[in-house]
Parts: sequence; C-alpha cells; structure tokens
Amino acid sequence: MREIANAVGGSGNRVWLFSAIAIVSCVLGPPISQAADYWGRKCFVVTLTLLGCVGCIIVSRATSMNMAIAGEVVAGLAYGSQPLLYAVASEILPRRYRALAQAGINAFIALAGLFSLPVGFTVIGKYRECFRIFWYITTAIQAVSAIICAILYHPLLDKKVS
Repeated sequence: MREIANAVGGSGNRVWLFSAIAIVSCVLGPPISQAADYWGRKCFVVTLTLLGCVGCIIVSRATSMNMAIAGEVVAGLAYGSQPLLYAVASEILPRRYRALAQAGINAFIALAGLFSLPVGFTVIGKYRECFRIFWYITTAIQAVSAIICAILYHPLLDKKVS
C-alpha cells in the first residue's frame, strides 16, 4: 500500500486502502449470503467477481488516492461472495466429500496468499509502479474465475424439474 501512496499521493489516507476491503467484506457478506439463499448463488458469485475485476482495474489505473480507495471498495465487492464458496462446494458435492472440499478451499486460499507474497516482493524489487502489475494479475485471476464459474457451475436451482 505504501507503493500506491507513493505513486498517487495521499499517504495520509493510506489506511483506507486496507480498511475499504475489510469494511465491504463485513458489511456485505451476511446480506449477500442471505440473498443468495433466496435467488441462487451463481448470479452473485459471477457478478461480484466481475465487479471485483473492475475494481482491480480501477486500482491499477489509479491517478489519485481517492481513485485508489474507490477501486478498493469496488474490488472489495468480490469479497462479499466469499462465504458463498463454501455453500457452492457443499451444494455440488455429495455429503461424504464436503469436508474435503471445504478443506481444499481453505488450502487454495492459503496457497493464493503464499503466491501473492513472492509475486508482490518480486514485482516491488523490479518495477517503479509495481502495484499496477500486481493488480493486473489480480484482474486476470478474477476474470478467469468469473468465466469458469459462469460456464461450469450449474446449480440445482437452475435445472428444470420434470
């Protein structure tokens, strides 16, 4: 976050870069989970992931601290769908595999965190406005995730019952 503040100015507001995602996650997680129970999970997962992709693009192209914070808020919308990942895994797998799938989700999240640290450090050491490259990578990952969910996730609610 220091690199963003150095590139766009406004280092006094740097704390909002961290806080924006935490606030959006805490505020949106429960109502999105409830709404997804009523209207289906697929539209929420795909739409919010695509909005997260848009937020990542905003942060990567930020020219001011306000623009970076706004991008973080929009990117944080994708975090509102995180609780749905566990519900989706439980929905599409037989009961005997659910615990393994949820452990796999946790392991994948941990691996993503372990991946982002060396990539971030490598990019910071080589490029002047390194945060932009990191956010481009995040944009690509979220776009691929949204496309995969849109194409391959077919919940039972979408199937016609004869």
